[in-house]
Amino acid sequence: MARKKNTVRADGRIAVQIYLGRDENGKRKYKTVYGATQKEADAKAEAVKAKIGKGLDILSQQDTFGAWRKLWWTVKQTQIGSGTQTMYRAAQNRMGPLDGMGISKIKTADIDVLLISAAEEGLSHRSLSILRMTIGQIFDYAIDNRFVDYNPADRAKVPAGSGKQVRRALTDEEQTMIRSLPHRAQTAAMIMMYAGLRRGELLALTWDDIDLDASTITVNKTLEFVSGKPQIKNSPKTEAGNRVVTIPEILAEYLRNVPHKAPIICPNASGKYMSTTAWSRLWQSYIVDLNVTYGAAAGMSKHNPHGIPISIDFTAHCLRHTYATLLYKAGVDVLTAQYLLGHADVQTTLGIYTHLDAELKQRGLDKLNDYLSDHAKN
Repeated sequence: MARKKNTVRADGRIAVQIYLGRDENGKRKYKTVYGATQKEADAKAEAVKAKIGKGLDILSQQDTFGAWRKLWWTVKQTQIGSGTQTMYRAAQNRMGPLDGMGISKIKTADIDVLLISAAEEGLSHRSLSILRMTIGQIFDYAIDNRFVDYNPADRAKVPAGSGKQVRRALTDEEQTMIRSLPHRAQTAAMIMMYAGLRRGELLALTWDDIDLDASTITVNKTLEFVSGKPQIKNSPKTEAGNRVVTIPEILAEYLRNVPHKAPIICPNASGKYMSTTAWSRLWQSYIVDLNVTYGAAAGMSKHNPHGIPISIDFTAHCLRHTYATLLYKAGVDVLTAQYLLGHADVQTTLGIYTHLDAELKQRGLDKLNDYLSDHAKN
């Protein structure tokens, strides 16, 4: 077993074919590796032989992460209660970018990108930790079954700063800044703030999805980052994400004045879907411009070699939370808000509404205390 056969391809690469034995039907099984030189190809072949020596199933390493996730879940759900099942299902709903990747090809960086993306959408530190843990359990299951020999989730990092602080709503002053400051990210900010779209839903949006006569946005797809590259998924992250959002006139009027330079609403500089890097640079540029226009860096050059002080800072998810807050303040009922926000579970919407109710009541009490304190001095 593991005998090698070398050939030279038409493109000049060296192909080394490794014989793995015969399958249950007596058919020969091979694994082929490639290298620009004989030395490189031989090194890859030796790596394959080393894995065979450990008892790993080389051919099955081509299986996708999604296939292993489903196999793991078939077993896992028989071992846990319904409450814990709900927790794991929520984590699995976030794994779309990994599902189509070969399980042996996934690296720690792929999981880091997934966690950062989830943090930017407002996932709490606890939920991010559960997401990483669940991915790790799936890899452990594959390791136990001799399909891979390494768990990339072990070294993945839960992003610092994820949690409650990214869920804040923008102040009235910050909302005015977004409406007033022209920038390439302004359209993205306006749509998230006044239509409540998630980042992935926004970046997948095209002008065909917007009906300015009816003042609606149809949400029926999302953009996911796979190894930092954009990939369109023809459905939102949950079935509830499929929705038609009626937008306020302030957003409809703004969009009527936006030039349609590309079919995509928020494209990269080439008019195509954004990568992780393109989005990060765009958002960083936007925050800098807001600060040199309205913040502590007002009057400074945004190209200052020593950097600029940042006093205005928020994530894209803050804009979605702002939309939820506006719905609450406008008196929109919780079921309508659930639909508009695309929440699969009304408890998620109720949680936001309950938190906002308590927060606004506390602000009212603070105003009363300030008034009584000032009155007592007089």
